[in-house]
Amino acid sequence: MRELSQLETAQLPLQGWLAMRVPSMAWLTTRGSCSFTLDCPVDECAQILRAAVAEMTTDPKPYNSWMEVQPATGRTLTLYTVTKLGWLDPTLLSLSAGPSGGTKVSAVGWSAGLLPLTVPAAPLLNALLFWVPFSGVSSIRVGQLRRHCEAAAAS
Repeated sequence: MRELSQLETAQLPLQGWLAMRVPSMAWLTTRGSCSFTLDCPVDECAQILRAAVAEMTTDPKPYNSWMEVQPATGRTLTLYTVTKLGWLDPTLLSLSAGPSGGTKVSAVGWSAGLLPLTVPAAPLLNALLFWVPFSGVSSIRVGQLRRHCEAAAAS
């Protein structure tokens, strides 16, 4: 896993906050989502999610070069991913009791903005450029996360 630059580290909290709260075209054009059930309690499921993310960072793809899971509220986790070129892609992970036992995981990911964190003032510029559509790899990432979680739960 790569280290973030000082500029990326400084801009990450604000860009992450904006990405979770300010609507943009990214929510429409880069969104990827999936739901799956793991046969384990919620607390154990959170540990499996963290282990899956750790596994994904051992062989990072260009779009998974830095990843960190942060608790949000209650049974919600936020996965922040920074690509090789510095784009921030948050993924919201919601955990709930499954209908037939186990834990249902709902993952929704999207790109945080048009400009990467390596651009000075990227959070401000991305907020101003909210209307510009672009593409992302969130659907690939949430699919990878699902496969890694299911493999970790099976072992």
